[in-house]
Amino acid sequence: MPDPYERKSLVELEKLPYLTAVINEALRMSNGLSFRNSRLAHSPITYKDYVIPVFTPVGMTVPLIQTDESIFPEPESFIPKRWLDINSALGVKTSDGHPLNRFLMAFGRGARQCVGMNLAQAEMRICIATVVGRFDMELFESSRKEVDLVHDLFLPGVDRSSKGVHVLIK
Repeated sequence: MPDPYERKSLVELEKLPYLTAVINEALRMSNGLSFRNSRLAHSPITYKDYVIPVFTPVGMTVPLIQTDESIFPEPESFIPKRWLDINSALGVKTSDGHPLNRFLMAFGRGARQCVGMNLAQAEMRICIATVVGRFDMELFESSRKEVDLVHDLFLPGVDRSSKGVHVLIK
């Protein structure tokens, strides 16, 4: 973005693949809810060779998917380029051929997906593009230790002694 004070439209920002990759990677690493959000099966469900009976709680734990090394190599590292594939019009795929977006679950999936997802993504695009375009920033007296998740009380949390991330803005 040549002029950092020129407002870009959301449509223009949506066409920036690296910005999308940064947002996807940040969402992957943030996890949101860390507990298993279960639902009851109201009719028998067949999955591969298994039959799940009626009223069986069925759920998944998002952090286990978003940190699965078979899907996201080096899952503890922030690697936006994992979301970029300039050779594919169909998007990035996992090693077994599934679309990588299938495993991005920060906003949930299906009928219970966050209704504010599109608004949140639009806000992230505008905020990140504006802040990164207008300011030079560097970490100040902060380390990975300040943001590593060490406990889980419904939402993931950092060490209680963490003073947060400090950034010098120039």
